[in-house]
Amino acid sequence: MRGQRKRGSEDVWNGHGGYMGIKKAKLVGQFAEQAQGVAKQAGIFRGVSIFVNGWTTPGSDELKRIMMKHGGVYHHYYNSQKTTHIIASNLPDVKIRQLKGHELVIKPEWITACLSENRLLDYKPFLLFTHQSRNQKIINFKPVVNDSKENSSHEPTGDSSSFRFDNELPEDSFNEENSNSSNKFHNSTIDNPVTPRLHNTSTSHPNSGPSPVKTGASPVKNGASPVKNRASPQKGSEKDRWLAKDASDPRFLGEFFQNSRLHHISCMGSNAKEYVTSLREEHSGSFPARANLDRLRDSAGTIKKTIMHIDMDCFFVSVGLRNRPDLVGKPVAVTHSRGNKPSRGVEEDRIATEARRNELLRYQEKLNKRSGVDNSSPGSLALKLENVDGLSSFSEIASCSYEARLKGIKNGMFLGPALKLCPELETIPYDFPGYESVSRILYDTVSSYTLDIQAVSCDEMFVNLTPLLKNLNMDAVQFVSQLRQEIKERTGCCCSVGLGENIFLARMATKKAKPDGQYLLEEENVTELLADLKVTELPGVGRSMEQKLSSLGVHNCGDLQKLTLGQLQAEIGNKSGTQLYNFCRGIDSRKLELDQVRKTVSAEVNYGIRFTSWADTEQFINQLAGEVSSRLEKLGTKGRSITLV
Repeated sequence: MRGQRKRGSEDVWNGHGGYMGIKKAKLVGQFAEQAQGVAKQAGIFRGVSIFVNGWTTPGSDELKRIMMKHGGVYHHYYNSQKTTHIIASNLPDVKIRQLKGHELVIKPEWITACLSENRLLDYKPFLLFTHQSRNQKIINFKPVVNDSKENSSHEPTGDSSSFRFDNELPEDSFNEENSNSSNKFHNSTIDNPVTPRLHNTSTSHPNSGPSPVKTGASPVKNGASPVKNRASPQKGSEKDRWLAKDASDPRFLGEFFQNSRLHHISCMGSNAKEYVTSLREEHSGSFPARANLDRLRDSAGTIKKTIMHIDMDCFFVSVGLRNRPDLVGKPVAVTHSRGNKPSRGVEEDRIATEARRNELLRYQEKLNKRSGVDNSSPGSLALKLENVDGLSSFSEIASCSYEARLKGIKNGMFLGPALKLCPELETIPYDFPGYESVSRILYDTVSSYTLDIQAVSCDEMFVNLTPLLKNLNMDAVQFVSQLRQEIKERTGCCCSVGLGENIFLARMATKKAKPDGQYLLEEENVTELLADLKVTELPGVGRSMEQKLSSLGVHNCGDLQKLTLGQLQAEIGNKSGTQLYNFCRGIDSRKLELDQVRKTVSAEVNYGIRFTSWADTEQFINQLAGEVSSRLEKLGTKGRSITLV
């Protein structure tokens, strides 16, 4: 019968000669082969075979490397007969039950301690759990009474929906550690939505697709839309106006999405990708604007594959300065705060100062908790609060001019410290409609010549110029010069352009071109340009990978080029090793994603999540779910799964 496994089939699958048996044996052989090429040190882990279960510090790749160097064995799959130690930092109860009596689940600190002592230590002090501590704590939920009055408050509407949990969490089991976490609803855009343990009262119209976005459209076309059960902002008292609200306030969600720059940036990026897709679908096949390129025809010699990378310079600042020409050439930053422009009264400044001090205290409490410092101990919250006033802004700088960068100011910096570095710093507000308008003009200008475009964000794109250059037998540098001039005339903003044979080299060329320039990175210059490039500039190199490479003495591409492919694969894995080996030599096989399909629709809030009761939590989840439902309806799509993080 279908769905039933015959007796003994598990042994055929996993045993010698079965698919998984062969796969496991192959991985063991690969480990042994890679270990032969690694310089051996003291064999303190001889006889130890580990299996890493879940996320650990050090990570699995690092633990694998340690086993290679010190005589141990690393198992990609758990083997009840051969695995001697399971390494894990945390295991849910379901995984513990699956261990079937294997008690040697040890924290990764055991391995680092052995290395520090240069000998095999007793593992017992490092056990993740014992018989007395292996049971996972369980949250007891109370059932919600689902009466008719409650249901009537969740009436389905045309542009919103209400989701709620079937169970209620007792207030005494909800703590601030949970409330400070990020909350996100995540819906895939594939049909047949599944809503486990949630009531969905929304109505979706899969056949009603989104209407075309016109030039200069609102930046929240596919973003936040007002949910009907969301209270609109009220004037309130002066204190209400200046003290930061949290998510328990029914006005919070609307104000958050209205003022969140990350939300607007995300929406504009999605809009740009969908706009390029719509242009490609509706295109007639002709490019009348190419007539403007007649003077550039037959200006090229040999035409090679050419990828163009366009990135607007200080995009937010450049758009804002169109209405403030008096600030051109001065240090300027885009931020929510007014910074060094005090225009409030004495009482308002007092309230703002109190709010900033409270924010500092909360932040210090969070740092103390992470570092294990008791917040109740004397001096634990010692802060220089005497320097905190109404101008000590914690508003984040989204973009700053090159003049500001020369003063040491960077994007993402808090405005308060920035003003200390540069007291003459001028601040301008966000102009999201302006960003959307300029973005649309940028894409319209490029698409008038070619539609081989991969939209990256509202102000950045990759373009495959090869077909256009071959069609007109045109020199790439001359075309880019004319295109940049046209973009500047139409938008009033400057852009930088990089040209290379692949995506990676084009992006590296743009770094060389900034600000307000262009650069063609030719093959003979690749090695010289990349030699001093920091490894953190390479795609896929984050903080963890940087630490691994630093332990190998690798800090730039020149250092990376000295390692063989086998060495890199043995140290950081086959896939990552191959990618970095190629990137540091300017090799990139990635292709442009011309047909970008939206796979998820989400609403995320990572600020102000401080609840004191389950009622506040349930209200917030209802609002957030309604936001996701509204966005799905505007896109004319459905989802098949829901994720709450």
